[in-house]
Amino acid sequence: MLSPDRKYSYTAGITELVQNGIMIPDDAYFYFEDRLKFIYDNLFTFCQVNLSEVCLKNKYDIEPARFYFYNRPIVNAGAWPRRNGYYRVTINKGTIEELWDKFCDNSILDDPELAEYKALNNYYEQPQHNISVGFIMFQTATLFTYYHELSHLIQFTNRAGGVTSLDELNMAAGARPFNFRDHIVEYDSDVHGAEESAAHVVDFWSKLPDHDRTDANLRKLIIISLVGILGFYMILLDNPKTGIYFYERSHPHPLIRIQWISTFLIGRIRDSYPHIDTRDIVDETIKVLGIYFRHKNLGDLWERYHRPLLEYSPQIKDYILDVFRTSNGLGYEYLTTRTIHQRRKV
Repeated sequence: MLSPDRKYSYTAGITELVQNGIMIPDDAYFYFEDRLKFIYDNLFTFCQVNLSEVCLKNKYDIEPARFYFYNRPIVNAGAWPRRNGYYRVTINKGTIEELWDKFCDNSILDDPELAEYKALNNYYEQPQHNISVGFIMFQTATLFTYYHELSHLIQFTNRAGGVTSLDELNMAAGARPFNFRDHIVEYDSDVHGAEESAAHVVDFWSKLPDHDRTDANLRKLIIISLVGILGFYMILLDNPKTGIYFYERSHPHPLIRIQWISTFLIGRIRDSYPHIDTRDIVDETIKVLGIYFRHKNLGDLWERYHRPLLEYSPQIKDYILDVFRTSNGLGYEYLTTRTIHQRRKV
């Protein structure tokens, strides 16, 4: 244990689940000797506090719920409906390792195309913060993932039966029969992830000195955060070169998902900061992620997708409108956006 006197013990939580016949010990990754142990530990603490205290306060009706790292090397995360009394959220060990590798290499910021982000990075690297722009990408991606999975738990508790678990692997056409409902629940959880992540973006911005706390820098931090989220979803594609698609596969295409994720994340931030310039934010997000992917020998994301996004713009708009209309129709009353999000508006 890193902190024996802590409020929530990772080991005790795993033991509790094992004793209740919910999992076997080998399913959990015990990170205490890992080079990233403090990253794992901080993420566990945040997620378990959120599950045990914030969700209880907000009456999400998912208690008891436990968070742990799944001992699998692939990039994935999961939400597990109630079993023997417990809900669970998991993030794979492979997700932490892969996202850290993709984003926390500061040498990428030496690329001339990222000069304005490197200038921002120079402030965050100072001793009082000791983080980086890459770390902000990493943290936003992991926290968004947690909030996304949390939304699936809310869906489970509002809809009886029918689902054993949900994960984030984007399965190819034919891997399982296409069901538009899958896309709807992913959209719903993306909205929750985006709106909850907005506060973390503003928190990073609030750490800047007064003279740097500008709308322009808030815009950069929005882009940085979206880069982390889009990067996670691109990695989840079984083939990163998968072209734009609509009514197929288990999850919507990442380049379509980032459209609604950016809309809701920006919308939540603009509630308090209405003067942010949000033009071309998705284009800039793809451009920056493309530079990161290029440095990691993952090809030219901008070249591969920018033109198709323009070419398919009418179809993308029609598909997103269909998702939105369907999510507000009959049979989807259990969605997070139609339950807890509606409470916020009362």
